[in-house]
Amino acid sequence: MLQELISETAQNSPDNRVRKIIREGMEVYQTQFESRYPTLGKLFEGDDREQFIGASTAIVLRNQEQYLEQMKSKYGESTLTQNLGDLSCRVVDVVRVFFPNLIANLVAEIQPLNGPNGDVLVVRPKYSNTAAGVNTGDEVFKQQTDGTYASDEQTNESVGTGDGSTTNFSTTLSLRPIRPSTVEVYVDGNMVGTDDGSGNLAGSGISSGTVNYETGAFDVTLSSAPAASAAIRVNYRWNYEQNPDSIREVEISIGLVPMSAKPHPLRVSWSVESQLTAMAAYNMDVEDTVSNIAAHAIKKERDYLLTRMINTAATVDTTLDFDAALPASGGITKTAHFQDWSLKLAYAESQIFAANGRGRVDFVLAGVNASDLISRQASFIPDAQPIPIGAHKIGTLGGTVDVIKDPTLNPNTYIFGFRGMQPGDAAVILGEWIPLYWTPTFQNSNLTNSRGLLSMYDVLVNNSSFFVKGTLTNYTA
Repeated sequence: MLQELISETAQNSPDNRVRKIIREGMEVYQTQFESRYPTLGKLFEGDDREQFIGASTAIVLRNQEQYLEQMKSKYGESTLTQNLGDLSCRVVDVVRVFFPNLIANLVAEIQPLNGPNGDVLVVRPKYSNTAAGVNTGDEVFKQQTDGTYASDEQTNESVGTGDGSTTNFSTTLSLRPIRPSTVEVYVDGNMVGTDDGSGNLAGSGISSGTVNYETGAFDVTLSSAPAASAAIRVNYRWNYEQNPDSIREVEISIGLVPMSAKPHPLRVSWSVESQLTAMAAYNMDVEDTVSNIAAHAIKKERDYLLTRMINTAATVDTTLDFDAALPASGGITKTAHFQDWSLKLAYAESQIFAANGRGRVDFVLAGVNASDLISRQASFIPDAQPIPIGAHKIGTLGGTVDVIKDPTLNPNTYIFGFRGMQPGDAAVILGEWIPLYWTPTFQNSNLTNSRGLLSMYDVLVNNSSFFVKGTLTNYTA
């Protein structure tokens, strides 16, 4: 599917490609799953992210059923049922239980793989030419320029650096022809003069100077020597109609990253005695119970792998550390002091933005002590949760930042994360091939039943700079 998307014309925007994935998922849902999973359709009523989750879920479920049908066609239904797997809807039902509820939907992006060796979509907007202060291959937003991506204005072009004695500075301005009456000269951020439209430089801080609008030759003598390390810079506008090759060009780089679905096996067993007792005393379907437990085990294992990779990839920033001990003086209560932690959230958002030129904090992944502290923030809104198993969402900060409690993390660790701007720009990508393969129940001579489960998927850290990590110290409840 992704191969087909990439082979389309380059004029299509990433949003159009994402829309196509969503449309395909909607069609799969409407033709195959609408009557069986009516709640899945609610995801398509939400925003792009929810629609993408719903579409990915539907496509993965379809791939699951197609795989089982291929095995049925190859080996025969009776052979397959006895030796290779269960063709009942139970397998797909179990997938439906855990798949949309993964922590991955809060911290990462799920993309379906078309086989054991497949590709995931990665979107990185880059400059495709060297012009106007940017270089070919620079990533838009991340490799910062003066910010004028679509302008004929060149700002903060360097002319030289002061040393405390030099007054004359000359260079050749990079973009030309230069529009007359647009040149501004700055020393240490303060404007000291301009051009007069005829190629002469003058102003309160300029003794003399000239600029050649056609060649870019620039020469200025300042009234006094700039201090050591003071930057001498110019702003000007250039004529892009006469020099179109210098217009910045942005290429929405849509690439494929190969992934190999790795096997994740699990075996469950139960005694015949317990099965008979459960059926007689409680009318309990042990197969359903095993399915439910298996679904939660699969979800927990996926979430653990994701959070472990995020923890490893996150940048440690000691400025994010928070000392929960009360100050020695000042009469501040513990509740009031804990609110200072919110400053760390604001700082983390700034760091993510500074590193990438974009981004915010979408989620906080926290150990048990850190989760307790975060849940005491004034902006915390708790979630109504069923019985929690493994990593799970406990609420939001201000209704926008998901808070995820993870018992496998160091109790005092918290990680701030940004999911990404859109599908393909995600910090972490989960490539899913077969969510669940389930063998038939095997009963041995010691009256024990067992079934084998197998999932095949892979996880890719696409942008580790979307994660920053801090530590809680001296915390007591």
